[in-house]
Amino acid sequence: MIAIATIGATAWWASAWWSHQDEQTPIETTGAPEAELGRLTVLTAAKADVAGIATQTVTRRSMRLTRFLPARFAYDDRSHVAVRAATAGVIESVFVKPGDCVEVNQRIAVLRSPAIGKARSEILRLRADLELAEAERQWQSGICNGVEKLVAAIRQGMPVEEIEQALGEAPLGNYRGRLLTLYSKSRLANKLSDSVTGISDAVGRRIVRERQSGQQQARAELDAVLEQALFETQQECKTAMARVDAANRSVIVARQSLATLLGITTMHSPETNVSPNETDLARLEIRSPLAGTVERKLYSATERVSAGDQLFIIADTSRLWVKADVRSRDWGAMQVQPGDAVTVTTHADPETNLVGKVYYVGREVDPASGALPLVVEVNNPQNRYRPGLFARVEVAVGKAPDVIAVPESAILDIEGQPSLFIAKADGYQRRPVQTGRTSAGMVEIRAGLKTGQDVVTAGAFVLKSELLLEGEE
Repeated sequence: MIAIATIGATAWWASAWWSHQDEQTPIETTGAPEAELGRLTVLTAAKADVAGIATQTVTRRSMRLTRFLPARFAYDDRSHVAVRAATAGVIESVFVKPGDCVEVNQRIAVLRSPAIGKARSEILRLRADLELAEAERQWQSGICNGVEKLVAAIRQGMPVEEIEQALGEAPLGNYRGRLLTLYSKSRLANKLSDSVTGISDAVGRRIVRERQSGQQQARAELDAVLEQALFETQQECKTAMARVDAANRSVIVARQSLATLLGITTMHSPETNVSPNETDLARLEIRSPLAGTVERKLYSATERVSAGDQLFIIADTSRLWVKADVRSRDWGAMQVQPGDAVTVTTHADPETNLVGKVYYVGREVDPASGALPLVVEVNNPQNRYRPGLFARVEVAVGKAPDVIAVPESAILDIEGQPSLFIAKADGYQRRPVQTGRTSAGMVEIRAGLKTGQDVVTAGAFVLKSELLLEGEE
C-alpha cells in the first residue's frame, strides 16, 4: 500500500509540474505541431489571382487599444440657428420651404407687427428733432463766429463801411444792428470830443467836459454790449450743441429699443435703418442669418405668432458633430484631447470610416445617461450623413506592448474555432488560434502563431471555402 501511494504521489507531482511548464510556455510557441494541422489548401494561379491573396509577416508589436462609444450625429451648434419671431405679429409671406438652400441675409419671410411700426415711427420723430437741433446749432455757431469777427473789427477801430464790407453776408442776427449802432455812436462821440479840444474859456471848458463825458459813456456802453454779445452768443452756441447731443442720444436710445424689440445685437443692422420716406413701418423682412439649408418651417402665411416663436431652423450641414457618451468605466482610460483625430463609423455605412477631430470633452455628467459628452467634428460632403443618425466613435484607451497581432481580416470562424491561414511554399495551411483583445482593426493572438510566419490577410475567405469543399469530398 505504501508503494502504491508513493507511485500515485509521484504521478500527481509530475502531472502538476508539466502543467505548470505549459503555462510558462511563450505565446508564440504554442499551438499544435504542424504535422497535426492537416493537409495544405492549394489554389491554382488563376484562383489565387481572383481571390486577391495577400500575406503579412508576423511580428511582435505594440498594439493600440481602443474602445467604441455609442454616439449620434447632431447639428454643429456654430452653424445651426433657430430663427424666431422678434415680436408678436402676423406672417405676411413665406418664401422658402424645408430643403431649400439659402444664402446669408436672404429674405425668407415677412412679418407685420404694430409694435415695430410704433418703434420706427418714434425713430423718425426723433430724427426730425435731431435735424432741427442741428440746423439751430449751425445757425448759432455762425452767429457766434460772426459776432467774434465783428467785435474784433470794432475793437480795432475799423470804419463802419469796411466792417460791413468785411462781414458781408455772415450771420449776425440782431447783433449786427445793435453793435454797429453803438459803434457808430461811440465814433461820433469821439469826433465831437476831439472837435472841442483846446477851448480855454469857461463855456468852452464845460462843453469839452460834457463831450468827453459823452465819449466815455458811449465807449463804456459799447464795451459792455460787446462783452455781453460775446457771452450770449457763446452760451447760445453751447446750448444749441447740447440740444443736438440730447437729440442724438434720444435717436440712439430709440434705435437700441428697436434693436432689442427685433432681438438683434447691434443697432446698426439694416432693420433699424428707417428711411424718412418709409410708409410701411410695421413690415419686417426676416432674413437668414447664415448660409445653409432650411431644415424646418413651422409657420405659414396669415398665421399669428408671438414674440420668441420659432419660425425656421436653418443649418449648414456640410460639417456635423458626433456626440458620444463616455461611461464612468472609460473616464480614466480614455486618452483623447481636443484636436485629436478619432474614427467614426455608422451602421448605415459600415464600410466607410470617417476621420473626425475631437472638439471638446465635457466636464458635467448627464444625470439621465450617467455619461460625459464627447463631441467630434466631422466633414459631411454631399450631406451624406444626417443629424440623428446612430454612430460609433473609436477612442484610444491605452497600449498593449510586445504582443502578436494580426488584421481582423485574417481571422475566420472555421468549425466554431477562430482560425487563420499560414502561407507555405506549396499552399496555405489552416491554423487554429486563441484570440485576445481586438482594437483598431487588429486582433491579439495569444496562442497558435509564431513570429516570422506569413499570415493571409486578404482572400482568406476563399481559402476557407476551398478547405470546406475539400472536407466534403
